Amino acid sequence: MDSSTINERTAKWMWKAMRDQEILISQAKEGASEWYSKLLANVAGADGTFSPPERHWIIGNRAAFGASEKLLTELEKYEPSADELEQLLSDKYKQYIPLVNRITIYESFQAASADGELHAAERKAITKVAAKLGVEESIVKQIEEIHDEEVKLKKRRHALLFADGGIKKALDMAMNL
Repeated sequence: MDSSTINERTAKWMWKAMRDQEILISQAKEGASEWYSKLLANVAGADGTFSPPERHWIIGNRAAFGASEKLLTELEKYEPSADELEQLLSDKYKQYIPLVNRITIYESFQAASADGELHAAERKAITKVAAKLGVEESIVKQIEEIHDEEVKLKKRRHALLFADGGIKKALDMAMNL
């Protein structure tokens, strides 16, 4: 089985498990996926720093959902700029985002807080994106609350399931079998 087959299977699983959808990014035009990825990067970098954890989250998210290798490679080097967010919000691809505007806001919270903190400038950028995409402030607040609850739940889950380091120990043992 080649890597493209594995990547497609992974993406199909992610779309179904995380979004209850049976579609792939690869079915969309490359420009739309690039636009969306750069939008997330510009929100995450709105505090003046596009940190390695934020970049890693965006690249991992895009890879998991089926983005092209070309786009992933471009994102490894991409540097957002203060002016670009405004440009992205007036770009031709913004027309498809109202269809997925809430997930855009949700993933903006995830990307921007991947370094462990949601900075005020990042929250401001999310609010700006939400307004441009027609997401009401009350919905943004609910999305942020869900995001915050999930962060807490993830910490709780990790503390309970991986408290003794069992997974790492098991993998180390399996590598030496």
